[in-house]
Amino acid sequence: MSDSLLNPNETAPLAPEMQAQEPVVPQRNFWLALAAQFLLLAAIPAPAIYTLNTGTTVFLQTAPVDPYDILRGYYQTLGYDIADQAILAKLPGGEILKESKSGSREIFVTLELPPAGRQAAKPIAIARQRPTNLPSNQIAIRGIITNWQIRYEIEKFYMPETEQQNVNQNIDRNRRNLLVEVKIDSTGHPVPVSLWVGQKSYSF
Repeated sequence: MSDSLLNPNETAPLAPEMQAQEPVVPQRNFWLALAAQFLLLAAIPAPAIYTLNTGTTVFLQTAPVDPYDILRGYYQTLGYDIADQAILAKLPGGEILKESKSGSREIFVTLELPPAGRQAAKPIAIARQRPTNLPSNQIAIRGIITNWQIRYEIEKFYMPETEQQNVNQNIDRNRRNLLVEVKIDSTGHPVPVSLWVGQKSYSF
């Protein structure tokens, strides 16, 4: 019998054009995912990356500045207890808020951290300069006072428009249980991480 005849138990070799080729889609997806991560990191300022990696996690009590105008447009302006001058004026160092100076000036509010859990930090003192040698359960957050308003550069919460209705409804059910999770680095600079509405969090 001719050697050119196939053994019934053997399979004929595939033509070169029909041979299995290595899939390229997974590799393409890998590079797309890598590029997306690079763009995400590139969009974050270097100081913010440093704070996110090295900062202390702190929870701050918050509420919408206008509780009847939640998330109109693409962001909502948040107010904080630590920006309430009526509260800060009663703390040690609170007299500096009464100083009449033009322009902006820097202040530091010392926060006392709760023993554990997701609870709001408590403001306990205010100063012109960053305090040093604080105990492990305290940290200072940097703020700017301008025209009698105190800002920490964490006041705007951005939210995709498609999610606004769900977030609005959740906030309406948890108006007294709103916290912002931030990272605060050794210089007092805060970076917002999440808005906690009850038991649900929304990333900044």
